[in-house]
Amino acid sequence: MVEIIGLPLKTFLVRLGGAIVTAALSLFIFLYVPQLLYSHFPALSSATGITFGYFIYYAVFITALSAVSMIYRDHFLGDVAAIANGLTQIYYIYIITNGGILSVAVSAGTTLSIDFTTLLYLLITPSAIGVISTLIRMISRSATRPFLEKDEIRLR
Repeated sequence: MVEIIGLPLKTFLVRLGGAIVTAALSLFIFLYVPQLLYSHFPALSSATGITFGYFIYYAVFITALSAVSMIYRDHFLGDVAAIANGLTQIYYIYIITNGGILSVAVSAGTTLSIDFTTLLYLLITPSAIGVISTLIRMISRSATRPFLEKDEIRLR
């Protein structure tokens, strides 16, 4: 049977298709949407100090981690990539929103400050839940793995 990266060909192709869809969605969410918002609202760019270069680096890194976690699902490498992906998304959302505080100069001498830290926590929650569920899945999978050698069980 043909294997690619330790996976049967059919499984690899199905996971590769899912990884491509996930990668396209990740690029749209983490690159195109912020770029679109910042192009329509240039005051956001000056308020947060984030430029297009940051978007592209984080978007590519998140996309690569998403693809690796999809292809290596239920393996140690996939779990590590999923945890790193969730933590990277949390950090990305935090820096892109300037920690939940937005200050924009409205007119000469007047600034508008908006504190949306509670909303920021709601934006971060799905990524945090993904990290926790991946950790639980890793622990439960390693706890239910059968013993490879009988010498591991020792009666005293």
